[in-house]
Amino acid sequence: MILFLRLPDRTETSASLWQVLQRFDLVGTLFLLPSMACLLLALQWGGSQYSWSNWRIILLIVIFAITILIWIYIQWMLGDSATVPLRVIRKRSIGAAVWFAFCFTGILYCVTQYVPIWFQAVQNVSAFQSGINFLAITVSMAIVEVLSGFLVSI
Repeated sequence: MILFLRLPDRTETSASLWQVLQRFDLVGTLFLLPSMACLLLALQWGGSQYSWSNWRIILLIVIFAITILIWIYIQWMLGDSATVPLRVIRKRSIGAAVWFAFCFTGILYCVTQYVPIWFQAVQNVSAFQSGINFLAITVSMAIVEVLSGFLVSI
């Protein structure tokens, strides 16, 4: 790889470190990361460690809502220099790809999370045997993923 790698001359890209840092959406990131942390904590704790009506869960959801709205406003104000430019969001193909990825990941999560639990609870097998039973699904999914990668490239 080193033999075929051609890097541009440093004279062409003479941007200083400050100019490079200005291209990042640091303000948007400062609102997006706590927003996602609050959402994930609320979803993780809600119903298991705390009830959904607990003040901690409600506060986390409120903080998530406020910070995600601020992040959306920042993205709208920054335009093409935002973390996620609006011209990208407005494309139907991008929206369809995001929706497909969301649905596919949800299905994959359900399979990988609940099928081993089903083996243990319904079929009354050990966790070790549940893992062995789940290997058939895992191997077949890996083979299909590799084949679909080849088919997509063709």
